[in-house]
Amino acid sequence: MKLIGFRVQNFRSIADSGFIKLGDLTSLVGRNESGKSNLLLALHSLNPPDGRKVLSPIKDFPRDRRLDDCTDETEVVSSSWELTETETQTLTELLGEASHVTEVVVGRRYGKTNLWISLPGARAPVVADKDVKAGFRKLDPVITAEVDRVPEDKSGPSATAWEELKKAGEDVSNVKAWAARVEAKAKTFRSALGQAGVILTDAADELLAGLEEKAAAVTGYDKACQKARDTVAGWLPLFVYVADFPELKGHQDIGRFMQRRSEGQPLTEAEENFEKLAKVADFSAEKLNALWQAGDHETRNQLLNRAGALVSKEIRRLWKDRSLKVRFNIDGAHLDTLISDPNSTYDVEVNLDDRSRGFRWFFWFYISFAADTDGGQAQGASCLMSLGSTSMPSRKRTCCGTSAKTSRIR
Repeated sequence: MKLIGFRVQNFRSIADSGFIKLGDLTSLVGRNESGKSNLLLALHSLNPPDGRKVLSPIKDFPRDRRLDDCTDETEVVSSSWELTETETQTLTELLGEASHVTEVVVGRRYGKTNLWISLPGARAPVVADKDVKAGFRKLDPVITAEVDRVPEDKSGPSATAWEELKKAGEDVSNVKAWAARVEAKAKTFRSALGQAGVILTDAADELLAGLEEKAAAVTGYDKACQKARDTVAGWLPLFVYVADFPELKGHQDIGRFMQRRSEGQPLTEAEENFEKLAKVADFSAEKLNALWQAGDHETRNQLLNRAGALVSKEIRRLWKDRSLKVRFNIDGAHLDTLISDPNSTYDVEVNLDDRSRGFRWFFWFYISFAADTDGGQAQGASCLMSLGSTSMPSRKRTCCGTSAKTSRIR
């Protein structure tokens, strides 16, 4: 799916943004406090990495309006998505050939964590009165003849069931009610035929099956629509919201980190980002600490050597200026993230804290995005950036090298 536009209503400073059309790269430009970040926060609430949460009217509903105006059904954001040919075909298989869904609309409301999903182009099965009547006219003489061949003591239930089925199929003004009646009576009729030992001709059985299929398509349509909506919800990418300059330290005291976490103390932003770094680099503070306590320094170094190779490979893929190398150096309980340029005249390692502001921002963005989206392999992933001019790094464009299928918004 590709995000092609969205609309935000009733959220913080935004009463109604109107529909915002998106391109492959979209910039929201405006004065400070004009609502740019609130647009992105509302969009982010569609599918954040930590799961959707019920929005707070006290915090999120516009302050110049009464809280009574905000209900569980109050709209917050709606978004329009363009489907790929494969996705369109998947929905056609679920909804039937009469449907051709090339775009979907996904939104959320205040009091609910579930999404509402609209499927423009979905078409319920059509049951034409003349087709139904023609089918019964063709069937009636054939069925009657088959039933008449059966001894009278066995034909009675079959004849009665046939009359009831014909009566059930007369009125198609309410298609859902018609389908429910026909399904039930057709089942009773077939059961009566079986008990009487009547075997319909292939032509008659095909006509009856055609009526049953029409009814089944109608009664199954609501379930098919729900399955299609569930499928679309599964396609929705994660939205990773990035704001301000992040804090990720190049020097980490693992002992202190473990102590604070064991005591249940809230982690600082730098410590939370260290956990993300460990997740992406495929190591853990617990493992490093356990190896240190056991005196197994060789295994600990090998683990961190692998971690450096994993991160270096991705940094080289995404950072095009120079082929940089990442190495994790550990001394006791202290872990340093070191960056070097193997192609320079002197292969000098520099702590992450001492690299340029632009590279540090890029490095954190890669770590954060990869940690929140399983290495960027989550079902598509989109980054929403909210960065003021004073905090925008020079390498901001490089930071969007993701596997996202959606439009990027900055």
